Amino acid sequence: MDWKKMLDESLAGIFVIVGDRYKYVNKVFEDATGYSLEEIYDIIPFYKIAYEEDIPTIKKAIRSVLSGNKEYLEVRYVTKKGKIRYIRGFFKPFEVDGEKAILGSLVDVTKNKEFERKLKITEKLFRKMVDESQTPAYIVQNEKFIYVNDAFAETVGYSKGELYEINPFMLVHPDHREMVYRRYKERISGERETDTYKWKIVTKSGEIRWVVARPSRTVINDEPAVCATLVDITEIEKLNEELRRKNRYLTLINKIMRHDMLNDLAVIRGFVELIDVDFAEKIISRVDKTVRMINILKELERSWDSLHYINLKERIEHVIKDYDGVDFELDIDNVDVRVNDGIDIVFRNLIDNALKHSGAEKLKVKIKAYKEKDKVIVEFSDNGKGIDEKIKERLFEDGFTTNGQGMGLYIVKEILISYGGSIEIIKCRPLTYRMILPA
Repeated sequence: MDWKKMLDESLAGIFVIVGDRYKYVNKVFEDATGYSLEEIYDIIPFYKIAYEEDIPTIKKAIRSVLSGNKEYLEVRYVTKKGKIRYIRGFFKPFEVDGEKAILGSLVDVTKNKEFERKLKITEKLFRKMVDESQTPAYIVQNEKFIYVNDAFAETVGYSKGELYEINPFMLVHPDHREMVYRRYKERISGERETDTYKWKIVTKSGEIRWVVARPSRTVINDEPAVCATLVDITEIEKLNEELRRKNRYLTLINKIMRHDMLNDLAVIRGFVELIDVDFAEKIISRVDKTVRMINILKELERSWDSLHYINLKERIEHVIKDYDGVDFELDIDNVDVRVNDGIDIVFRNLIDNALKHSGAEKLKVKIKAYKEKDKVIVEFSDNGKGIDEKIKERLFEDGFTTNGQGMGLYIVKEILISYGGSIEIIKCRPLTYRMILPA
C-alpha cells in the first residue's frame, strides 16, 4: 500500500515531529503553509511558524503528548506570505525508528472562525440594538426570565437582577394570569403559533398597566423558549375606556329623558285632567322639577369633559332643600369629590326612590360620607320597609323595575360608573346603599 500517496491525498494536513523539527508533512500541510518541503524541514523549532501568542499553548501540548497523552487544540499559524490562519486538530504519541515522535492531523478552520467572528459581531450588534431599544423585550425559558432589556425593566419597575429571580407570570394581573400562562405552555409545546394579544401587568409599585405583545417560540441551547417585544398601551386603553364611558353616558342621558321626564309629564297630565285650584301648586311644582331636570341634562352634556371637584356636603345640602317633608340626618366629612352636576341626579333619584317605596309614614334619610385613601365612601339609608333579598342584585339592572323602582337606580349606577365610582346595597332592611366616589 502506498502510504505516502494516501497521506498526500488526505483532506487534512498530516505531519510527524521528531525532536524540534518536522520529519514528515503531507501535500495539504505544504500547500496550506505556502512553504516548500525543503523550507518546512529547515524550520527549527517546528513551532516557529505558529502565531506568537499561541506558542505557549503548543509547547504545553507537546509536553503532554511526549508524556503519553493525546491533545486536541485550536491554534493559529502564519503562512509564508504572512497571513494568519486558524487550524484545529490533534497531537498524539508516535514512534519513528524507536524514537519518540508526535503525529498530528490538522484542518484549516479559518473560514469557520471568520464566520463565527462575523456572527458574534452581528449578535453583539443586534443585542446592543435590543438592549438599548425603547421597546420592552424579554425571553422566558423554563418559566424563568433568561433575558430582559432595560426598557422592559423600566416598564415593570424591577431591576434586571430582580427579574431574573422572580416568576415571570407573577407580573401578569390575576385577571389574565391563567390565560397568559396557558398560551405560554401551548407555545413551548409547539401547539400555538405566534400571535398578538393584550393583557394587564402589575408593576413593582402595584400600578396596573396594559400591554400588547407578540410572543413567539424559539430554541436556545437546544431548549424551547418564548421571546417577545411588548408595547405599553395603558394610555390607549384609558382613551378607549373614556370613549366607552362617553357612549354609555349619552345612552344614559337618553334613558333619563325617557324615564324621569316622561314620568313627570304623565303626572302633570293627570293633574290637568283633574285641575282645580287645589291642584295648581302641584302642577307648578312638577313643571318646575321637569325644567330643572332639562337644565341639568344640558349641563351634563356640556360638562362631561370637565369633571371637577365639588364639596360633597355643600352639594347634598343644596339638593335636600327641595324635600321639605323628609327628615335628613347628615354625617358628612368636609370632602371634595371629582364629579359633575350629575351628582344631583344621583341623590335626587335615591331620595325619590325612598319617598315612593319606603312605606314610612314620615321618611327619614341618613347620609354618611367619609374619605378612605383616594376614595370617598357614601352610605345612604332610610327608615322604610326595605327590599326583598332576592331582588337585591337586580335593582341596578337596565329595564328591571318594581313599580318604577329599578330605572332610577340604573341611572344612579351609570352616573357613578361614569365618574369611575360604584354603588351597591349593603343592607336590605333598612335599605342601605354604599357608594364610592373618586376623591
